[in-house]
Amino acid sequence: MSKIAIYIVDDHEIVREGLASLLIGVPDIEVKALCPDATTAIECLEKDMPDVLLLDIGLPDIDGIELAERLRISHPELPILIISANTDNKHLIGAVKAGVKGFLPKDVERTELCEAIRKVVSGEKYFSSEISQNLQNALINQVGTIELSNREKETAILLADGLSFREIGKQLFISERTVETHKNNALKKLGLRNTMQLVAWTVTNLK
Repeated sequence: MSKIAIYIVDDHEIVREGLASLLIGVPDIEVKALCPDATTAIECLEKDMPDVLLLDIGLPDIDGIELAERLRISHPELPILIISANTDNKHLIGAVKAGVKGFLPKDVERTELCEAIRKVVSGEKYFSSEISQNLQNALINQVGTIELSNREKETAILLADGLSFREIGKQLFISERTVETHKNNALKKLGLRNTMQLVAWTVTNLK
């Protein structure tokens, strides 16, 4: 049976070695590289590709979230699992937007670490219970600080009422293209993916 190859990227040697020691003896997981910074990690990735990258946020050269964003473009198939003590709102939301597959605190235990690795390798996401709750609160707080323009609010409300772009355009005396622009701007501000999600958000927050 082939083992899950792991790279660990953290600027603290004690953390790198500590995470590696947690995985010693796990039959289906093998640590292939320990990287002290993003530059070393990128060099290792150019030579060989692991199955999972365990990544810290506070790196000395390139911020871990920025590195995750770069790797999402250059290596979109590589699952990234953040292991960090930086669990504030900014870093949690940044990590999710960067496309990471999971997030764990640095005091993670061996059983949960192995479970998270196996989950992300299989294509699933894994956030520890504490991180999940913090992330949920962070997203709620973020939405609470978002301010849509009046036109964006009007567009969202009319979409929630079931009107088409053409109908909304006639009611607001704007073109269909402008209606779509307002909708897309609202989606971007709210971090939503499609009209259905915007309608759901509107019903909860504007209706």
